[in-house]
Amino acid sequence: MGTDALLSDDSIDIIDLCVPIHEHAKLSIAALKAGKHVICEKPMARSLKDAEKMLKAADKNGKGLYIAHTRRFDRRWKKIKENVVVQYEMAKEKRRVEEALRESEEKNRNLIENANDAIFTLDLDGAFQLVNKKFEEITGFAREEVLGKKMEELKLIEQGYSETMANDFEKSIGGDPGEPYEIVIINRKGERKYIELSTTAVIEKGEIVGKDYGRIPSIQCYASQLGQVFLNILINAGQAIEGQGTVTVKTFEEDDQLVVEISDDGQGMDEATVKHVFDPFFTTRGVSVSYGIIKRHNGRIYAESEVGKGTTFTIELPLQSKS
Repeated sequence: MGTDALLSDDSIDIIDLCVPIHEHAKLSIAALKAGKHVICEKPMARSLKDAEKMLKAADKNGKGLYIAHTRRFDRRWKKIKENVVVQYEMAKEKRRVEEALRESEEKNRNLIENANDAIFTLDLDGAFQLVNKKFEEITGFAREEVLGKKMEELKLIEQGYSETMANDFEKSIGGDPGEPYEIVIINRKGERKYIELSTTAVIEKGEIVGKDYGRIPSIQCYASQLGQVFLNILINAGQAIEGQGTVTVKTFEEDDQLVVEISDDGQGMDEATVKHVFDPFFTTRGVSVSYGIIKRHNGRIYAESEVGKGTTFTIELPLQSKS
């Protein structure tokens, strides 16, 4: 199979370069741009300039560029390939979930937009976040005039009903769905209209709170790889929470290390799980891949957890002097 056919084949996700060193840069950059992961033997390139181009291509395209010291160490080479496969499967699952979420959100948007009833959402301050076409039709207000504003600003509710709606809003936030009730609105033309209103509180699962971002210096790193690590741990934290919960992110500098702590108050893990959580294939949530990324940054990642109380993942990265 020719190079062009190889790179355009969607069934091929990982390219193992078995070519002379002077071809490493050209072929690996082409493969990374084509959305493939790349494995090559050390030395990775003929010159430092070529190596930098390869690393930039990997970072820009969010793909793995793995370097092995020699193919003669079959066990090490096999481990590298396994790591690539795990990272690929994790990325593929992430894409699948994101696509399913996008499809679900699009479907929900269409249902809301084309509903026969007026539908609107308010934030906790009472400001409009969303309105559908029926709302525009009934009130006479275009959504551009409404979004971000409160009902009292628009004078949408007749004065005698404002208190009733405010009380219902408070009850809904407290978890009481209440019963439908009638109010009078004043449309854009100043006409009075009777409508039946029903409210429901929608509270998203989890919340990132207590963000304690200390002043930390810049470090030399592969930003996309560290971003993947933080995303993996945040996803784990969210999945560990049943119902409403909190995720806390803290950053600080300590003993020449940049430290990131991500904690949740979810279900937690027992000692046996904590002991093996970074083992390859022990979990499908990308934790072992995150461990490998942090190790390649000469850093350290560890977990502390207690069943029923939650988990904290701590990442320590060495500070590097500015060049």
